[in-house]
Amino acid sequence: MVSILGQRLLNIQKFESAAEIFESVLMYDKAIDAYLAVKKWDRAMDCAQQVRPMEMQQVFVQKIQERKKQSYIASNKISKIVEGGDLSGLELLA
Repeated sequence: MVSILGQRLLNIQKFESAAEIFESVLMYDKAIDAYLAVKKWDRAMDCAQQVRPMEMQQVFVQKIQERKKQSYIASNKISKIVEGGDLSGLELLA
C-alpha cells in the first residue's frame, strides 16, 4: 500500500512527500531518489546514513555526492564544490 501511495506521489511530482513516506517505511533507496529529485541533499544523506550494510551506505553516499556536484556544475556554482571540500572543483574553475 505504501509503495503504491509513494509511486502516485512521485507521478504527480510530490517528491518530498513521497520521500517522507518511503523513509517512514525504511525504503531508503526510493526515499533517497525522491529527495535527490528536489535537491534535498541533507535529507538524502540522512537516509543514506540509515542504510545497512555499510557497503550499500557508501554506494548511496557517493551517488548523492555525485548528483550534488553535477547540480552545482549545471547551475554554474563551481565554488560550492570547492567549499564542500571537493578539490576537483578547482580544476573546473581553472
